[in-house]
Amino acid sequence: MSVSARGALHTRALAGSWRKRPPPLELSEAELEVILPLALSSGVGGLLWNRVRGTELEKLETCQELVQVYRHYSIQNAVHRHLLKGAFAALRDAGIEPVLCKGWSLEWLYPEGGTRPLGDLDLCVRPSQFEAATELLHRPENGAFNVDLHSGFGKFYDDRTDELFSRSHLVKLDDAEIRILKFEDHLRFICLHLLRHGANRAMWLCDVAAALDAAPADFDWELLVGSQHPQAGWVRGAIGAAQKLLQVDLTGTPAEDCARTTPDWVFKTVLEEWGKVYAFPDQVAGLLKSPKRLIRELPRHWPNPIEATINLGGEFDNAARFPIQVREVFVKIGRLVKYATSSKS
Repeated sequence: MSVSARGALHTRALAGSWRKRPPPLELSEAELEVILPLALSSGVGGLLWNRVRGTELEKLETCQELVQVYRHYSIQNAVHRHLLKGAFAALRDAGIEPVLCKGWSLEWLYPEGGTRPLGDLDLCVRPSQFEAATELLHRPENGAFNVDLHSGFGKFYDDRTDELFSRSHLVKLDDAEIRILKFEDHLRFICLHLLRHGANRAMWLCDVAAALDAAPADFDWELLVGSQHPQAGWVRGAIGAAQKLLQVDLTGTPAEDCARTTPDWVFKTVLEEWGKVYAFPDQVAGLLKSPKRLIRELPRHWPNPIEATINLGGEFDNAARFPIQVREVFVKIGRLVKYATSSKS
């Protein structure tokens, strides 16, 4: 079976997996064996379990691994919520108000805690408070929080810090209040996060699909897409991928033509990525003193068409992607040489 065919099988198995009552699943035991390592590596083992339980596949010994993953996510997420409350409390005690992106703020989109794992804590603070927040979180007593701290929202391609803070709001987590982004802002950010990483992890497109499914009746589609160029086209491309590959129904919405207007290379890239076992790449800069390991690692850093386009600020159009990928490689080499030179000085 080709990589793309495995990717297509992966998307078929995950379509609607985030729903409390997912659609009927047509998957053979042999097909489940093919996609199991793909699902486990990309963080969607819990979602695959949500899809197979209640079917004949549930009785297979293979599915016991999915049950264990589901239970592991449930425990892991309980710890995550505890740490999240602690991180917010520590920052607020210092007069710093953070905003949570991704993570727990997405959990409500899923039927149960064990279906979607929660990783580190992505917290954004105002640039004027970033240095103080960094110093506080680096203290030994706060080391367990595992916070990925951001100065403003630049990582998510948005410099409107005050505007985004003004639209954010508080939600209850047990006895604590957690500040999260407005629904439309958050969905835009998870679309751009997905694309920045080349759409290579199934969990992230499932987040987009689940959010689109949960969009309220008064959802502001113009606010979601935005007017920034070329980000608006990127957001529409992410929506189109969820629409076509994960069967999100957007009929009657302003986004119903996103799949039709998204270039085919976007879909092909996702299928290629989802047909491979996902693995976090090593940092090339850390291997400069190990030439053999560096040579083995470099092929994993060839940018896929989505990643290259995003990193170079390109358009989601029908132009050839290979020249863009080559250009991105040269940009990466330039950064690496600059880093190596500065390290020696």
